[in-house]
Amino acid sequence: MSFTTIWAIFLPKVNQSLYFSNKKKVEETSMGQSTVTIYNPEKYKDSQLSIEAAPNEEKVDKPENNEVVEAEQSLINTLYNDFKQSYSDPYVCKLCFWWAVAMGGYLQVYAYMTVLYSYVLEENEDTEFTLYNGAAESLTTLIGALSAFAISKVKWNWYSVGDIFFTVGSVIAAIVLLCCVYCRNLWYIYAFYIIYGMVYQTMLTIAESEVAKRLNKKCYGLIFGFNTFIAVCINTIIIYGVIQGHFIKINIAQQFLIYTALYAILAIFFFGTSILKMFRDEGIVEYN
Repeated sequence: MSFTTIWAIFLPKVNQSLYFSNKKKVEETSMGQSTVTIYNPEKYKDSQLSIEAAPNEEKVDKPENNEVVEAEQSLINTLYNDFKQSYSDPYVCKLCFWWAVAMGGYLQVYAYMTVLYSYVLEENEDTEFTLYNGAAESLTTLIGALSAFAISKVKWNWYSVGDIFFTVGSVIAAIVLLCCVYCRNLWYIYAFYIIYGMVYQTMLTIAESEVAKRLNKKCYGLIFGFNTFIAVCINTIIIYGVIQGHFIKINIAQQFLIYTALYAILAIFFFGTSILKMFRDEGIVEYN
């Protein structure tokens, strides 16, 4: 966190927002009319008379209400056009769907994994086991970063093999989360969590890069932020309905069945799209 803060300080300054920039008030300057009366015109007959008209200092502002309405309308139109342009690509929509659902599940797993550790210890009535939660978290981050870096170097046509890749990855994520539900050995649960983190980070890297290839550069922040917003909404719904017990009341181990179901749904969805692609005469479009 300290390194991230220092790094952020040295990032280039953003002068204005793409969508919410403050527009200066348009001012119109009116020129005053001057009347010049020349006495004894014969004296200036062969001379050039230079007359400067001083601008009227009175500023005429456009109605402020109209400016606000125009700015709001322009903002809405810009957002609508950018959303329409970005999500008109079915390939982008498919990857964004995985992104939002998978991230929503990841936020839950990340937040409640330590609760599962404590739950397992209580069930085992083990008071002597030393928790290595921090080490497991560090290894998850490190191995996930290494796997994400490694997969970024793979030169595959992700448009062709992406559906199978996300199907297999989602199946692995669902399996290891399901193992966390029934396993009561903390060493195994640590291993399952590390595998899950590695698989998730690897798939997320491909999803983000493939989406970015097909977006207009000015839409990166909008689409990436919107996907994250949907993920947070999914996370919030699970917290309200499952964690707080408004929909169903289950223990922490059973909660991981919900997370397993999320990735199982993703696996089924991408398996279905891969089957459809096999029977569809569809040209392969790859963006470099």
